[in-house]
Amino acid sequence: MDRTSGHRPEKTSVPEDIRRIFEEHDIGKVWDYLERTLHISRVWRANYLKLIKETPRNVSPQEFFIQYTLKNIDPHLSVLLQRKQSPMLSIIRYVLKDKIGEKRKEQSNLVYGQGWKR
Repeated sequence: MDRTSGHRPEKTSVPEDIRRIFEEHDIGKVWDYLERTLHISRVWRANYLKLIKETPRNVSPQEFFIQYTLKNIDPHLSVLLQRKQSPMLSIIRYVLKDKIGEKRKEQSNLVYGQGWKR
């Protein structure tokens, strides 16, 4: 249950592997990558920032970012790149690749024991 509204939080659209490591400050990194590397218009970010102010409290900024980009940007990238899988989720994973690597290393340490070293 959500403490602020007493309602159950909505089911997340964020994949598990991203949800575990995707933090609010990472949203800016993804926008920077989209704008710098793919030359996505800054209007997308401005629209996102406008709409996030109207989002219910029980939706995290990360959740809203995923929803927004999957709805508004992902379809265009899919057509341009001729991909069936989500380009946006791949981009997010790419931007977070260092964190993903650290998480995998941390998990392997838990599997093999804290004292185990290569």
